[in-house]
Amino acid sequence: MICVVYLARVGNPQQLLESFIHSYQSHTAGIDHEFLVVFKGFKSDSTELALSKQLLKNIEYTEFDISDDGLDITAYQKVLSNSSFSHFERFCFFNSHSNICSNDWLLKLNLALDQKNVGLVGATGSFYSFFSDHINRLPKLPILEFDTSQALLGSILKTATWSLAWLKQFFCYVLVYSIQFDRFPNPHLRTNGMMAKREVLAKVNFGDIKNKSDAYRFESGKNSLTKQILRMGLQVKVVGKNGQLFDINDWTVSHTFWQGNQSNLLISDNQTRNYDTLSIEEKKTLEQYAWGKDTNART
Repeated sequence: MICVVYLARVGNPQQLLESFIHSYQSHTAGIDHEFLVVFKGFKSDSTELALSKQLLKNIEYTEFDISDDGLDITAYQKVLSNSSFSHFERFCFFNSHSNICSNDWLLKLNLALDQKNVGLVGATGSFYSFFSDHINRLPKLPILEFDTSQALLGSILKTATWSLAWLKQFFCYVLVYSIQFDRFPNPHLRTNGMMAKREVLAKVNFGDIKNKSDAYRFESGKNSLTKQILRMGLQVKVVGKNGQLFDINDWTVSHTFWQGNQSNLLISDNQTRNYDTLSIEEKKTLEQYAWGKDTNART
């Protein structure tokens, strides 16, 4: 049995839940499942919770109420550790910003997970590295001029300012990130619209995720979810809207996350939708962050 988990967080605009519900009702899943809505941080008698449940009135779902501590991954952990859901063999997780983009979306993910030696599947992945990104962001050495004494003094001040900025960036970010993240390319499945078997997730070390930095490390750090799955000898696949499976080496041509017009995107979220609003040049910048300068993922 498959459990589809959607996270509804207190304080989010009602439009997020409304948009997800519309996409859920508009696209057939293609396979039987149970729908679990995690209400994170809501008070039992709040108007916000009542409005959320009103939006769900035409959908069969199970409710799971949790506190607002931690982040999305914290909520997923609580689902996995709760005995009420121990009968589920597979879990598909959606954050609050998710929208489904294709019919048979769950069937496509499930068929991918059925493949031999596949441990984790999802709608989007990336090669982005916090470490390499912040190396690239180190301040550049200013052009030095020595034709006059006044120019020389100005150059010295420029160099001193550059040195301070460089040192601050280096010690605050690059040195710290070198310990936490691998260099580019740093392949990792994004933790939204992902699916895995219970038996595999039971072997994952989630750590103590209290803030965004913890979540980033879990998603793309040296001990990320993806790297843990790979160390189990299992494969990690991206699944396209067309149902095609992509090995890590083929993610750059999957036409999914931050690539061209994302024409093969199975599940969208705030990151992919923001990309759609950008100019061509802005899109190219994000493509470089995710895939490198030589990406050939054009559509």
